[in-house]
Amino acid sequence: MDLARVGLGEKIAAGSAVVLLIALFLPWYGLEVGGTEVASAWEGDDITDIILCLTAVLVLSVVMGKAMGALASIAKPADVIVLASIVALILVGYRLVKLPSDITSGADVSHEIGYYIGLIAVLGMCFGGYRAVVQASD
Repeated sequence: MDLARVGLGEKIAAGSAVVLLIALFLPWYGLEVGGTEVASAWEGDDITDIILCLTAVLVLSVVMGKAMGALASIAKPADVIVLASIVALILVGYRLVKLPSDITSGADVSHEIGYYIGLIAVLGMCFGGYRAVVQASD
């Protein structure tokens, strides 16, 4: 593995993807039902968490593949990073507006630190992907 093949943008995207994977296990939602409880991203009723995990793994795989010189079949790996990052950003933005229904039933729900760390990580993936595209076009 040769990290010299990987540009700064891809390194930023990969680091942000690792942070997103960690953030998925942190509290994303705070519930007020008699007492305060927290729920991670994995405790929702939909597949948002799985897709976020897959986008982070895809970004890491592209960066690792580029570092190992194994991406000859992908003409523009930076475009894959940008696409995966945009999908993740749309999903995290969706969770800002619409909370999971099984968590919100009869509870006062707020976003917790894991959500905000995940949002920052996704923004970092987008920025890293953008930088990778700019570097690839130079």
